[in-house]
Amino acid sequence: MNTSNVCCPECGCSLDWPTLTSHTPASRWLYCPNNHPLCTVGEFRQVARELALSEEIALYQQGRERRMRDMSYRDVA
Repeated sequence: MNTSNVCCPECGCSLDWPTLTSHTPASRWLYCPNNHPLCTVGEFRQVARELALSEEIALYQQGRERRMRDMSYRDVA
């Protein structure tokens, strides 16, 4: 799966999601297709968790705002 617009900072080649298992050690390094080091698996997992949490919070806030808007429309009607 292509991450779209995510490139190696050193050579600019496009990056794909790494294939990881639960047994992949956190200390293992991830590399771009041209073998430039990017980050460790542990760092990648941490950033992925933070991005997922950030998206979950944004979706929650959007839903909350939508509910508040719907409630205000009902009050007017």
